[in-house]
Amino acid sequence: MNRRPEACRMRRRSAHGGAAQANRNGALSPDGGRFYTIWLPLRPGIFVLPELYCVDVASKQVLKSIPMHGSGPLAVSPDGATAYVAGLDVNSVAPVLLIVDLATSQLAHVSFPGAYLALSADGARLYGTYQPELDEVAVMDTATLGISAIPLPAPAGPLALSSDGTRLYAAYTAFQSRIAVIDTAAKQVISSLPLSA
Repeated sequence: MNRRPEACRMRRRSAHGGAAQANRNGALSPDGGRFYTIWLPLRPGIFVLPELYCVDVASKQVLKSIPMHGSGPLAVSPDGATAYVAGLDVNSVAPVLLIVDLATSQLAHVSFPGAYLALSADGARLYGTYQPELDEVAVMDTATLGISAIPLPAPAGPLALSSDGTRLYAAYTAFQSRIAVIDTAAKQVISSLPLSA
């Protein structure tokens, strides 16, 4: 009989009652002691918001849950103090970034086109893409919340940074079958990697 590891079998009761269902978005704290994921509490006939859950990895206990207007990819800052969650504005349905103070559970909303996120190792820059609408990578200075853009020849989705942070890889939409290689200092595409079948 196949059994999933206990840390992954996290269908449990929400902190507010009712079942909860995990999605595929999660991140570990830098020290590996906390796991963060977005869950949608299941309460039949009641509209509910997704919740950011903080799980103690050692005890496998939920330490807190924070309701929020977003269930997209998330990233946790290197100091473990802040979570960044891709979401949507509840009124305009425009993409926003939810900035979560993990100590106080306070939320801030910033307009940011990031359905896919990547955070630099020092936590200074957050990268985001929003396919299929935008052919650019948005770059946020996490200290000032200022946003700039790296132009792309086509819309892109998933992102990944090299270990030294000098290169950002952005996967173009499926029909392009390419990955953009971006110089993060110059903020420009320097090459592309073809994807062969």
